[in-house]
Amino acid sequence: MEDKEVKDSEKRDNRVSEVNESTRSRRGLIIGVSIAALVLVGSVIAGGAFLLNTLARERAERAPYSAGNSIRFSGGAGLGYGREVYTEITNDTVTTTVYTYLTGVVVAVNSDNIVVAGNGKQTTIQTNSSTTYTNDDKPAVNDTVVIKGTTADNKTTATEIRVANR
Repeated sequence: MEDKEVKDSEKRDNRVSEVNESTRSRRGLIIGVSIAALVLVGSVIAGGAFLLNTLARERAERAPYSAGNSIRFSGGAGLGYGREVYTEITNDTVTTTVYTYLTGVVVAVNSDNIVVAGNGKQTTIQTNSSTTYTNDDKPAVNDTVVIKGTTADNKTTATEIRVANR
């Protein structure tokens, strides 16, 4: 009887060993397939990013484009200012415009200029027929404004004026 029990025990051990090997083999296969799938997905993503970058470069080389680089500063609670360098490239022509940004409170409005104050400073901004106003809303005294303009010979001429408090 003991021989039979030993043989039954050995058979059970062999079956358990076969099951463990089969399970390990399946786990290894699953891990291998998972790693391969991750590598494939990563390759597809990297390839797509490369392709998009290449297409964007080709488009930029073929067509006229413009690029802006802006640096903005704040003058604190009052008069704020900043600069934006805007470069436009069309065929063989390169045009660069430096825009000045000002924010503040209007203290005077005349037919050809606006005086803006803030942070203890006053700045006179020239206006002309090319000056545009957001929603055709011209500023009045005590309005808070954001002004975009160009500066030449220490004079700023507004290209766009936005009234911020209306």
